[in-house]
Amino acid sequence: EQKLMECAPQVPLPSSESSVERVELLRQHGVVHTPNVLSKHSAQSLREYALKCRDLASNEVVNGDAEEFERFSDVLSPNSVLEQVQRRWDLKLPLEAPVKLAVAELLAPGSPLRQVLDEVVGPSSTLQELGCLISAPGSSQQVCHSDTMWTPEPVLFTTFITLQDVSRDLGPTVFLPGTHSEEAHVRFDDVEEKDSLLQETGQCRGVLECAQAITYDSRLLHCGSPNEADTRDGMERAIFYLSFSTGEELKEFQNVATIRPEIQSRFTLLSLSQACTT
Repeated sequence: EQKLMECAPQVPLPSSESSVERVELLRQHGVVHTPNVLSKHSAQSLREYALKCRDLASNEVVNGDAEEFERFSDVLSPNSVLEQVQRRWDLKLPLEAPVKLAVAELLAPGSPLRQVLDEVVGPSSTLQELGCLISAPGSSQQVCHSDTMWTPEPVLFTTFITLQDVSRDLGPTVFLPGTHSEEAHVRFDDVEEKDSLLQETGQCRGVLECAQAITYDSRLLHCGSPNEADTRDGMERAIFYLSFSTGEELKEFQNVATIRPEIQSRFTLLSLSQACTT
């Protein structure tokens, strides 16, 4: 897959200064960039917290104090946290002070991100995921995938927030704009059509400065690219993310969602924003 996708044309990440245009771009392409959704200080503080939380959770799993599924989700790569070499983590974050501070800023009424989410999922949408994706130097490319199967209407939107500058060698997420369509999913599921789809479809990479957001439709094809940063620097890419459902039934997704059990199905977009500001 990686070799096929390296041949694909590169296209810009859909973006606009206008929240109205960002919503339209998201609906049209299945992905959109929203700039400056957090202060750099908030992003850096959350990054430090998430990396410490990852280390604590890994130790809990190794020591038998927690099950792996209680702390991590599958990242579509072959390694388990119980193996010696672990280079990708999909961490389930607890809703503690550092996370609350960032969420309060991200989802403040009238904020750039809140304006987009209010339109595409609405204030009563359910929080389905709260996590952090982490990749270390040497991590391989993820399998190209969509988070949910194709459905006539969108069921889930996820927002990634960069917690450090993400250069190409740090393993940005690769998105295939427009592949949230039925036609794209039919081709992707066809053994004879899949390769040509991956070669022909324009792709955009989440190469962004710190504290930027990318919101995407869960039906969109995407994957994490390899983290090829110099291993001597030890630079890990950390991406905080939240997912909200549009009200459709998501029982199958909820079984694999990246969210701590104690907060699953407890918050809407509105109530999460309120809970994080009190």
